Amino acid sequence: MPKVSKIAPPKKSIDFKPVYRCKKCKKEFTESQRAKAFSRGSSPLWQGDGKFFPVCKDCVDELYNHYREVFGSEEKALRRVCLHFDVYWSPEIYALLGDTSSSRPRFRAYMEKANLLKYSGKTFDDTLDEEELKFKKVKEGSATEDDVIDSVPSGALNFGGSGESEDELKVRLGITPADEAFWGYGYPAYSYANLKSLYKKLTKDNHNLTVEQQVLYKQLCITDLRISEANQHNEKIDSLQTSMGNIMTKLGISPNQTKESDLAETNTFGVLIEKYEERKHIDECKNKNQLVWYITTYFLGHLCKMLKIHNRYAHMYEEEMNRYRVERPEYAGEDDEAIFESVFAEALKTAPSDKDGGDADDIDTD
Repeated sequence: MPKVSKIAPPKKSIDFKPVYRCKKCKKEFTESQRAKAFSRGSSPLWQGDGKFFPVCKDCVDELYNHYREVFGSEEKALRRVCLHFDVYWSPEIYALLGDTSSSRPRFRAYMEKANLLKYSGKTFDDTLDEEELKFKKVKEGSATEDDVIDSVPSGALNFGGSGESEDELKVRLGITPADEAFWGYGYPAYSYANLKSLYKKLTKDNHNLTVEQQVLYKQLCITDLRISEANQHNEKIDSLQTSMGNIMTKLGISPNQTKESDLAETNTFGVLIEKYEERKHIDECKNKNQLVWYITTYFLGHLCKMLKIHNRYAHMYEEEMNRYRVERPEYAGEDDEAIFESVFAEALKTAPSDKDGGDADDIDTD
């Protein structure tokens, strides 16, 4: 028998393909699938793994949907997911998302905007630093509360666990004794901040609230806060949602109530002007001199004109009215027949011919 060689045959080389596994669902992805399956951020936490999140996009979408259901707010849910993955949160980026009815997952759309060059390298630390700076400016008087409210979604102003006492937190958030008296005593500092934030956003376009409307907006904000708290504790919110719907109906801001197009058909022009001016005042009226001119011309001038008092006010009114008058043209030296033929000259030229079943001579100008 021939001797068997003791030299082992060469082993076949194994083509190793790296596998990337989601830390939540354990699903595995190849190198070519990775870019589509995982989002990328700017956090140094993910630096050693190509800046890819350790959790796949589908699982992140599930997390977002969970917070969306808990908070009842898309804005709050996005901010919370950004906190988890150390992604820069900004209302400016959120505003770029546009229509919320888009079928594209919202956090994926947010990440596309957050990875733009303008926001490159920023993390959630930058978000906290910016918010802290704005609170500091409010405390020093170099910024207003609206600047802070516009930068933080209502319901996200929760700084509990920061080591500060409740009184220190109230000072930092700008909660005054008047705020406590308005909303009622006993709320945590961040709850007062959330209530103030939502109230400002709901009423910022309405500068002439009645006492009754103020009370209803206040009840609406408190009900919204109670719904958020109930969601966090997995409690039933049916009665609270019904109560919120009733309050919104009384205020006329329920989504299923009259649309703007219907309002235009059922209200007079003067009523519509009043509604629009409540939201945005006429620019000219912000100038005191312009306002005086309007009153002098359209009130005093018109009154003098009616009473046939000839003075400078009546003259101002007459000059203003001349801007809108249309003078009837006069045909000097021509009779009515010449005027008629001049006006209808084009009709005579374009009259139907014999081919069209008519004759231009059939038109009688007598």
